[in-house]
Amino acid sequence: LPPVSLYQRYILTLHVTSHGRIFSKKFALLNTFNEVFLNPHFGIPPGSYHLHHVVMHHRENNVFPRDMSSTMPYQRDTLKGLLSYCVRYWTHQCLYLGYYAFKTGRTGLGMYYTACMSTFVLGIAFLYTVNPVGTLWMMIFSSGFTGLLLMQGNFAQHMFIDPKRRFSNYGLAFNYINHECKDRKSVV
Repeated sequence: LPPVSLYQRYILTLHVTSHGRIFSKKFALLNTFNEVFLNPHFGIPPGSYHLHHVVMHHRENNVFPRDMSSTMPYQRDTLKGLLSYCVRYWTHQCLYLGYYAFKTGRTGLGMYYTACMSTFVLGIAFLYTVNPVGTLWMMIFSSGFTGLLLMQGNFAQHMFIDPKRRFSNYGLAFNYINHECKDRKSVV
């Protein structure tokens, strides 16, 4: 399990590189390195982050039911709402993301996701036969922990959604616009 201090840095880097690819089309294969080889070490199934975050979540704009990670159906000021949201995330990620890719005409992305997720699950099953304790902590616990972190972050981002303006980028999420901190001591 990587040190907790690296999670925030890695996920922020993953977020940035998912929105804006680092390498040109000539070296496009290198853009998949972090998603395929590094993500599993941080508990993120390979092939899932870009599809989930950029292709689905941003396109569908947190609108239920097309956005699997939509917060709209949940009571967002309760622990029960957060826990229900996290459980739904884990029960839907494995199946719905591939279905979403195929349904929206992204066949190549759907096949890529299906291959990555199948390899990931088979890899965990194999590693579990070799070293159950190591696999439990390095892969299974890590995936659960990271899923909770990602979903808690998304839940908080969309906590104060305005149902009347759910299609507005200013009403569907908690936003800071032109925010400047005057008191530097209060910066965390």
